[in-house]
Formats: sequence, structure tokens, C-alpha cells
Amino acid sequence: MINVVVLFFASLRDELNVGECKLQLADGSLETLRAELVKRLGDSAELLWAENVRVAKNQTVLSLAELRADFSLVDGDELAFLPPVTGG
Repeated sequence: MINVVVLFFASLRDELNVGECKLQLADGSLETLRAELVKRLGDSAELLWAENVRVAKNQTVLSLAELRADFSLVDGDELAFLPPVTGG
């Protein structure tokens, strides 16, 4: 089993009504992560996979190509979902 911490920031935290969750995954694949987040958060988890949401793994932001092609989690990893930045 792989234990990971998932963090949600700003508007994502507000929309999901959670700032952090700890997950225990059978493996480190993206598909397993997605399925577990849907189990935990319901249909709202789909917000996390919007094109403008960024994902950081262990405080390194991943590109969409990295996320799709070379994604793997190991025990103790931290993921952060970051909404688009707005400012003025």
C-alpha cells in the first residue's frame, strides 16, 4: 500500500470543502489516484482534472505531459492541486 497526502488550495479547497486528505492507494498510478479521490470526494473530484488546474508532486509543479506520461506515486509522496491564479 502507498500512503500519500493530497492538498487542495484556494478555490478548490472551498469547492471541495476539504484542505487535505490522506489516501492509502493500492498502487501509484494516476488511475488509482483518480478513483480514490472520486470515492472520497464524490463527483466534485472531477474539478481536479480541469485543464487549468495544476498539480504539484512533492512541491514540484508537473506539466500536463508529465502528469499523463510519467506519473507514479511512492509511499510518502505529497500532491497539491492548485487552481488557476487570478490577480489584479
